[in-house]
Amino acid sequence: MRRRVRFARRQIERISRTATLGGLFLSFLKIGLVGFGGGVAVLAQIRALTVRKRLWLTDSEFAEALALAQALPGTSAGNSVTYIGLRLRGWRGAAVAMAGIVGFVGLAAPHLVRAGAGADPGRVLLPSALAGAALLMLADLAARVIPTDLELKLGVVTALFGAPVFAFIAWRAARSWRG
Repeated sequence: MRRRVRFARRQIERISRTATLGGLFLSFLKIGLVGFGGGVAVLAQIRALTVRKRLWLTDSEFAEALALAQALPGTSAGNSVTYIGLRLRGWRGAAVAMAGIVGFVGLAAPHLVRAGAGADPGRVLLPSALAGAALLMLADLAARVIPTDLELKLGVVTALFGAPVFAFIAWRAARSWRG
């Protein structure tokens, strides 16, 4: 019996260390939803997840990802997550990891578009992509225009928009489940 329990524990530990596409998306979605404070804070969360918790990368591999991310145009967090996804699961991993880190827009836009375009995924795809781009563009514009003492980060503005949208979606789903 003990042997079976030890074997099952080893299997669970091995599976949790394996970087699946779903695991990449959900892990980086969590960081994207709760990652406030700018690049350094989010990069620390990404390092804690990929190096310490999941053991997907070593410290030197993460340093390589960070160096490349800072050398490329764009956000360091987005570039490093894309590189980590590419290194672990190829181009699909890169796409899934980047979608996860900005997933709140990818989840909110289709729900907003579905009311006008219907439930058919083929009819919702293009309007969702355009709505997501428009949401990010408006959030970036708001982050640049709103007068503050410190620089307002794009993630903060999108989170201020995304949190009520997710609350509304969850409320509507719970209401429909109750009957």
